[in-house]
Amino acid sequence: MRKRSVCMVAVLCVIALCLQGCSVLGLDSLMGAELTPTELYYTCAPSVVEIRTEAEGGGAVGSGFFCDNKGTVITNYHVIENFAIAKVYALTGEEYAVTAVKGYDIKRDIAVLETDCKNSIPLQFNAGGTITGATVYTIGSSLGMTSTLSEGIVSCAIRQLFDQEFIQITAPISPGNSGGPLFDAYGYVIGVNTLTFMGGQNMNLAVPIQDALDVNVSNPTTLEKLFTRTTTSREGERKLNNWRVGYVPEEDSEIGKDAYTILFQVRDQYDRQMKPAGSVSVQIINDDNVSVYGKSLSFTGSDTVLVETREGTFEFMAVHIPYEDVAYGDTYFGMLNFTVSIDDYTFDTVPVRLLDLPVL
Repeated sequence: MRKRSVCMVAVLCVIALCLQGCSVLGLDSLMGAELTPTELYYTCAPSVVEIRTEAEGGGAVGSGFFCDNKGTVITNYHVIENFAIAKVYALTGEEYAVTAVKGYDIKRDIAVLETDCKNSIPLQFNAGGTITGATVYTIGSSLGMTSTLSEGIVSCAIRQLFDQEFIQITAPISPGNSGGPLFDAYGYVIGVNTLTFMGGQNMNLAVPIQDALDVNVSNPTTLEKLFTRTTTSREGERKLNNWRVGYVPEEDSEIGKDAYTILFQVRDQYDRQMKPAGSVSVQIINDDNVSVYGKSLSFTGSDTVLVETREGTFEFMAVHIPYEDVAYGDTYFGMLNFTVSIDDYTFDTVPVRLLDLPVL
């Protein structure tokens, strides 16, 4: 059996930015003295917020931070995804409503939110990159525990994964930290905490802050418009507000045994799992831009598996592509694209990076 790699995808979650490592020489004189953990916490924590999202079926907790003095908050897109209502809570207890989504980037997993706070204290940014071994800190709502401080190092300044670049860190983060700031030792934000490897030992990833600063904020919308779409299902008129997608080629997993397995999930406006039937049009294009697989596959509500994610355990639809059905090519890498059709509603995925395609 040929080697298979483990590929982790979040709904999103993908990022592309080239970071530049900054010189250590002269850094103290340029940015001031390094802060102690206590100094950093009391200086920066008032600008870090907890984000609570709401739906009829429940809610979720994430983190974010003020980026200007007008109440604008940066967070992860997946923190607000699914939810038509969100509120922001400051360390001092003030509550603010999210009044608009000023901009977002699904691929980079960034959302920029407008709130009704008008006198926020912004954090300062260092978009010049970082270096492996540098001390870093995070502040966020780990497992809902508001304003938790953690410390670590940069274990890889530029970690290339899923066709994107991250800052890999050892600072512990947990569900609830998503969207919170990653600080350097001088109190500057260098990243947005976004992803953790559930089976790893302090293997966590942050989106470089420049990715957040590059988000287009010229076309604002609202949470309600962004996550409420109407479709017809077998259960009657329902609002379809989200789908999640995963790819499971894990060698030890029965789900992904001997096949590329596409997982996707459709949830309604109350965050309840829908059980549709439909079809999936799948295409795999390798890095030489050659199509090595293309087919339309059907699925039913019975084609489901339970998957444990960082948000909990969910029921996913499963479509399997046997390895032998994928044509040989000249590269081990490629992109998976697919379109799901359910009744009269159709949606496309964010392209998913595939590894270990068959080669000649």
